[in-house]
Amino acid sequence: MHDGPRSLCWALAWPLLLSHLRARLQDVTLGDPRFRHLDRVTYLEALPEGELLSCSRDGTTRIWDLETGQTRLLLDHGGRDVWNARPLPARQEILTSDSRRMVLWNSRTGEKLREWTTENDCLQFDLTRDGKGFVVGDADGFLRAYRWDQDQPYYQEKLNGKADWIYTTLALPQRPKVLAGNKEGELFLVDLEKPSQIQTLLKELGSIPSMRISPGRDFLVVCSTEDQAVRCLDARLLMESWSRTLPRAPTVASWSPDGTRLAVSCDDSQIYLLDAITGQILKTFPHPGEAHWPTAWSPDGKRIYSGGDTCIFTWEVATGRRLFPEAPPHLEKVKGLVPLSPTQLLTHGQLGNLVLWSLADQAPLAQLALEEEIRAHHYDPSERSLRLVDRRDLVRQVQIHEQSLREKEGTPLKGHFFAFA
Repeated sequence: MHDGPRSLCWALAWPLLLSHLRARLQDVTLGDPRFRHLDRVTYLEALPEGELLSCSRDGTTRIWDLETGQTRLLLDHGGRDVWNARPLPARQEILTSDSRRMVLWNSRTGEKLREWTTENDCLQFDLTRDGKGFVVGDADGFLRAYRWDQDQPYYQEKLNGKADWIYTTLALPQRPKVLAGNKEGELFLVDLEKPSQIQTLLKELGSIPSMRISPGRDFLVVCSTEDQAVRCLDARLLMESWSRTLPRAPTVASWSPDGTRLAVSCDDSQIYLLDAITGQILKTFPHPGEAHWPTAWSPDGKRIYSGGDTCIFTWEVATGRRLFPEAPPHLEKVKGLVPLSPTQLLTHGQLGNLVLWSLADQAPLAQLALEEEIRAHHYDPSERSLRLVDRRDLVRQVQIHEQSLREKEGTPLKGHFFAFA
């Protein structure tokens, strides 16, 4: 008798809860919310105020509190992929690049102050040395320079005769010159005051996915995929200082705050710590899954942050230890929700992880890795049977036993699994 009112409340509230969950299907990510995006992380930068700046293909730019992992500021790009960001501390502003736009935001309030529209994605950019604007490389192969108070570029030039992707543009100390690398593995020196005067510095490096200038802007590190090498160039003399070949292609490099070390992500799911003076490998960090996402250093140089598929991982440089190892099971978008009871929810993710959750505290009770993207599901409550259709149109049937609902976190679901055409 005492459970009557409670059961009636659940009966009335449960349909509304299910409706809300289904409406939020594309946005929901269960588990630990710290340092979490809903899609791939594309850019990371540690800020001196004890905060972390990140961009993602989930259409947001976020500023996080490094101690709590909670979001301090969220900038909504309206569903557009976000590629890059630069803080402007003196102006209390943030400049971001997304699909066909450059956007200037107030870094305290999140207010959108101004935007510049381009014909293609703005993948990489840098601020000009005089602080009066920025230079951006577009996906149509053009290099464009803008002033803060002008809508149209004051410099616009195509780097070569092909419509290549421009991966990186960096302003050199000798302003107003700019370094730019393209998809064909070429490195250019551009003079913004002399249109059509473009000097080719390097050729045939293969793809250049990352090119970063040192904190003192005196050295430039270039990652090339063709020869799997990291190169350090003297940015003033435009000469190579050293070259280091890695086991697999390097994809992202970032400088330590003092400019003495480099964190390099590689296709072998490792992050390599290099001596920036000699190129010697000092340490390696095994990365969960693929390690070709961006890296960033804490302001004191004691931690390295790396972007996972949707999660930001934290590493202790001195020991190589990964902090906060209790990463939630769903490091991906949740693609399907299957309510089993008023207190339990079954989800499947974009990468094929099947997880049973407690709705009371959003804690995972059991997990099964199907290792295949699930496109559709059908749950039969009478038989407690779940039919899953994966991206190859194969059907799997999962029989959920009561015993699995009482298993501790991380224990696979016990049942029968079938895959057939």
